[in-house]
Amino acid sequence: MVQADAYSAEISPKIIASHASVGCADALYGPEFTMRVALRALVTLLATVAPLSEAVELNVTDSNSVKNATRIVAYGLVKYYTGNITDTQETVGILPQPYYWWEAGAMWGALLDYYHFTGDSTYNNVTTQALLSQVGPLYDYMVPRQQKDEGNDDQAFWGFATMSAAEKDYPQPTVGNYSWVELTENLWNTQVRRWDETSCNGGLKWQIFSFNSGYDYKNSVSNGAFFQLSARLARFTGNQTYVDWAEKSLTWSLDIGLITQDWHVYDGTDDTKNCSDQDRVIWTYSAGIYLYGSAIMYNYTNGSSLWETRTQGFLNATGNFFSPYNNATDIMFEPACETIQTCDNDQYSFKGYLSRFMWASTLMAPFTTTAITTLLRTSSLAAAQSCSGGFDGVTCGEHCDRDDDGDGDPYGDAEK
Repeated sequence: MVQADAYSAEISPKIIASHASVGCADALYGPEFTMRVALRALVTLLATVAPLSEAVELNVTDSNSVKNATRIVAYGLVKYYTGNITDTQETVGILPQPYYWWEAGAMWGALLDYYHFTGDSTYNNVTTQALLSQVGPLYDYMVPRQQKDEGNDDQAFWGFATMSAAEKDYPQPTVGNYSWVELTENLWNTQVRRWDETSCNGGLKWQIFSFNSGYDYKNSVSNGAFFQLSARLARFTGNQTYVDWAEKSLTWSLDIGLITQDWHVYDGTDDTKNCSDQDRVIWTYSAGIYLYGSAIMYNYTNGSSLWETRTQGFLNATGNFFSPYNNATDIMFEPACETIQTCDNDQYSFKGYLSRFMWASTLMAPFTTTAITTLLRTSSLAAAQSCSGGFDGVTCGEHCDRDDDGDGDPYGDAEK
């Protein structure tokens, strides 16, 4: 594998066995390098947990400032969760309405990053409880009570969290006799069985259950997430099956037209029409999901020129998601809905996942670091400026290019 960065070394299973977290990076690269990596990670983490902070002060060159800003936003995020207080099967692990099941999985994944990069274990117990509360009867994140909410993409976001737990050497589960990576493999096994060749020569449907709207739609997020999980499992386990499926699933997305020749990612396609045309809306998180999966494969294949081309292509295509106005250079936005004020609760959070996966890509494919760091540092500062609303004065808004309360900017959990 390509020697990527301190973090990539940390998540190698062999390294995990002999080193712990940042200590591993110190041993391999020296403490000064590790601090620079950790600082970049924290700056990006802020953009992840508050993608949408005058009330939250931020100096991106000061690790204490970044940690403090991230701590404030993480605290605000967790306040939206009440499942550990109500403590019922219906509420533990998930967010209250109007937030969907998948957004809770995404939130726990962000808090795993928070712990890993800050060392603050405040939320570890509640994160572990939440992740284990949704494993389902077969420990594969197929949850009967979530059937009306659970599509392939929704399930995958819980898989992103459990895979992160495995990669970051997060304390292993104490129930179920499964490790974090085994839980991820269980989830992946449910998805590979749903690979559907009855139409479009393959692909995953958006929905798992035929009674849910969207069952006839094959979307980029479900297929991109399957690709990314395949790539991450390949790198973590060395199992060729995952390598093969990473290649197969990305090739399918290219062949069917979900990914264009210039690496833009369309939303999805109708399988009742044999995927003959595409919904050409593009979203930040779709691009981020494919970008990180490609970067993982670049790393795993020792810098393959094919995967370098793919990774660079996806990175170039993210240019659509920055600089919404002439006075907002390098600030991230959601072009499909943000400038016309139509983003919904799901879409408010999408930029956070692009932030997370862009940063993670620099660790797997170091040639992307300069471009991505420039973009994310600017967006992180803008995100800090937007966290100036709500009852506490530090709740984050949707628009990174605005910092006042008079613009109709929505505030809430998804924005964090």
